Amino acid sequence: MTVAIAVIAPTAEKQIVTASDAMISFGNFIPATDEAVMKNMSIAHNWGIMYAASDSTAFQPVLDELLDRLHPSGTTSEAIRTAEVSAEDVRRAAQAAYEQEFDYRFFTKHLARFGFEDIGEFRRDGYSQLGKRAVPRIQLPTGAP
Repeated sequence: MTVAIAVIAPTAEKQIVTASDAMISFGNFIPATDEAVMKNMSIAHNWGIMYAASDSTAFQPVLDELLDRLHPSGTTSEAIRTAEVSAEDVRRAAQAAYEQEFDYRFFTKHLARFGFEDIGEFRRDGYSQLGKRAVPRIQLPTGAP
């Protein structure tokens, strides 16, 4: 279980203060490790991201894509620390980064073996290529969960 806390501090600036654990577990066979991962990262001036996931390997690709979208000229620590971005910019970039990784993982797990190029091609041609018995068994994402 991940513990993450965010609070709006009672200051004139209404700062948000966050904290999270750094524990990661590896299933029932390997004991959990404390101080193993950072579950929060700065993504721009006054903006950060936190995560909790059953598969933490998804976080780094999402973070990398999010940073690339917010900082197209480069993701140096100085650029991240000083970049002024709007809430809408962060929302759009986070959503797009998450959806990209979600679609990639879903595609590689469920559709790549059938020879489709992407989820769009499956939605367009899957029924005609695989038939009415196979398509209903593949649970397509309808968007970000």
